[in-house]
Amino acid sequence: MCRSDDSIEDLKLSGIQGFDILPVTDGPIADPHIVGIYDTRESRDFRVAGEFVRDQMSGLSDANLIGADSSILEFILDLPSRPVCLTVSGKRINGLVSWADLQKLPARAAIFGLITGFEISMADAIRKRFPEDGGWLSQLSCDRRDKLCEQIMESHENDSVVDALLCTQFCDKSTIVCKSLQLGESRRRLEKRCGQIEDLRDRVAHANNYSASREGAHRLARTLNDLLELRDSLVAIQKPLPELVLIPNLSNSAAESRFWPSRTGCRDRSEN
Repeated sequence: MCRSDDSIEDLKLSGIQGFDILPVTDGPIADPHIVGIYDTRESRDFRVAGEFVRDQMSGLSDANLIGADSSILEFILDLPSRPVCLTVSGKRINGLVSWADLQKLPARAAIFGLITGFEISMADAIRKRFPEDGGWLSQLSCDRRDKLCEQIMESHENDSVVDALLCTQFCDKSTIVCKSLQLGESRRRLEKRCGQIEDLRDRVAHANNYSASREGAHRLARTLNDLLELRDSLVAIQKPLPELVLIPNLSNSAAESRFWPSRTGCRDRSEN
């Protein structure tokens, strides 16, 4: 941490500039209170004026505060505008969270769970599109079909197969979705977005870096935003359309008619 009345030059000499973000304190040294955040990169920019930390710090606001019990996903999706936040618990600021914390186990578990849920949504949409067992195999390459058929046969021999789709990998499901489902965008764009989600999945699963820098954290936020949009599209195409029933409009000619959705509150066939 640093104090609001600290000299920028003194901070540079102290070596504390090795940190990108520092909480700023004020008040008695024995009982200081946090008053803002200082981005040390500002002092590396000769265009930014100011002799003291208070001249360059960001004061407390909604832009840099987050509840200690907020979801990890909420923080990730806001990363482009809020890369660093002070955590608030009750009436006190009790910590600081940044993009670097997304490399830790709780964040990895949350992200992997979200990606797994997306994979399940893809599988559900595929079952809806191909109600016949194994009908989706035609969407895969010959090599992948052969390998999957071998796995399915082995599972049958061991009496362990319940659903052939469970033998597929993430890449298989995304290939089927991109080839057979209409999600309101071009196949090329859909393939790109699914590829980025799969790359993130692999990085998370194998303990690789995916948000070691601000740029990486921004990519993470974009990828998860894409995931949520695609998941909503997959869920939407599985919803049945409302049944339409033909209702004669007796106020006009007998030949005229109109459609009404067959839902609660709509006109009954026997009305009029």
